[in-house]
Amino acid sequence: MKRITLLIFTFLGFVHMVSAQWQQTHGPYGGIIYCFTRSGNTLYAGSDYAIYISNDNGINWVQSNAGINYPNVRSFVTDETGVFAGTYNGVFLSADGGQHWTFSGLQYLSVNAMVNTGSCLIAGTGRGMNYTEDGVYVSTDHGVTWVQANNGIPENATVYSLVVKGPDVFAGTQSVSQLYQVAGNGWHRYLCR
Repeated sequence: MKRITLLIFTFLGFVHMVSAQWQQTHGPYGGIIYCFTRSGNTLYAGSDYAIYISNDNGINWVQSNAGINYPNVRSFVTDETGVFAGTYNGVFLSADGGQHWTFSGLQYLSVNAMVNTGSCLIAGTGRGMNYTEDGVYVSTDHGVTWVQANNGIPENATVYSLVVKGPDVFAGTQSVSQLYQVAGNGWHRYLCR
């Protein structure tokens, strides 16, 4: 009898999880939302026109663009120094919960994707405000400097997505079915200690 009761409660719990519904929040409003991240109790949303932050689990959202000229935000990543926003005009850092943003490099590049490997930040870029070098960039000093790391990726390849799995990094580019992997014994091991 105890076993049957346990199975019934387990089944009802599963049915409740499956039937959960999405509910629209009260914002943020202002174009397409391209990316989200969380740092501590603060949620960040990036759109065509602004960075929005919420400190109450998404109930209320406020714009937070102080220091960013063109806040067309495509990606976020966090590390111990703060939150990095990848925009259509480079990377910006907020070390104060999204209240102020400072330029952190890769000017004129559209920073489409960013990941944190634990020892470095990696940015996937494309043509932004100017026609400059696309591809993958790595920072081992919390975004102070960035080094291009495109060995094996075609010249002028726009990188739209990045993911870290163990010691490997995968980059997705604009070409159909083009996925590049940097194995743990590749540049990742030498640049990201």
